[in-house]
This record gives sequence, structure tokens and C-alpha cells, in this order.
Amino acid sequence: MSTKTTREQGDHHDEGLPDQRARRGDPAKGYSHYLCDYLRCGFGQNQIQRLFSGATGLIELTSDHVSRIVVDLPDDLDEQKSRSAALRKEEADYRAAVDDAEVSLHGARMAFRSNHSGTSPRYRLTSEAPGGKVAEEKFG
Repeated sequence: MSTKTTREQGDHHDEGLPDQRARRGDPAKGYSHYLCDYLRCGFGQNQIQRLFSGATGLIELTSDHVSRIVVDLPDDLDEQKSRSAALRKEEADYRAAVDDAEVSLHGARMAFRSNHSGTSPRYRLTSEAPGGKVAEEKFG
């Protein structure tokens, strides 16, 4: 990380903070997936949340807002790649587990429905009876 402050670079915002911004188009300084991950779920996300503006609640960031986002950018490009890959692997594992749970739940619901083959007496819920009980009416 550079030790120059944003003030030394002529930026009057965030005086005294180390310049830790990843510069667009400079792959030697920042791995694009790391930067993306940082902005969507790291401290960068917190900074963006504070910059929400507009009555619609949509993100309306000006280039000035974006230029003030401080990025914790490890110097080692391999570390950035490793951290990003680890996060993305965990996210993929999570999505796979959710998908598996959805399939399992769907199977359980289908089994529940098929267990009602029509051999049992059927009741229709009608209205609330005195004492808070639901009245049943046999049909079919």
C-alpha cells in the first residue's frame, strides 16, 4: 500500500487517510474479483451503503462518491486472488447446499401430498366453533 495520503495527491476529501484505492485499469495493483468482492460484501459495501441517495432507495453514486471509497487492498496480488477464491468457493458451497435443501424439501412435500390418496375420510373446515375450535364438516 502506498503511504501517500489523499491530501498529498491533491484530493481534499478524507484528509490524512492512506491512499488505498485501487485504480481502475491497473491489474498490477488490484485483482478485479477481489475488488468486486470487497465492494459487494466487505467494508466497501458499508461505504457504499452510506452513500445511498435519492428518494427511491436506489444507489445513486457519482464519480466523486466512487473516488472516495477506500479499498483495503493487500499488496500481494496472490493474496487478493486467494481471499477472493476462498470467498467465492464458500458462496458456491452455500448455494449448492441451498439447492440440495430445496430438492429435499420439494420431495418431502410431494411425499406428503401423495400420502393423501383419498382412502381417508375428508373434512372441510367451515368456521370457528364456540371455544375457539374449528368446526369440521365431513364430505365426500
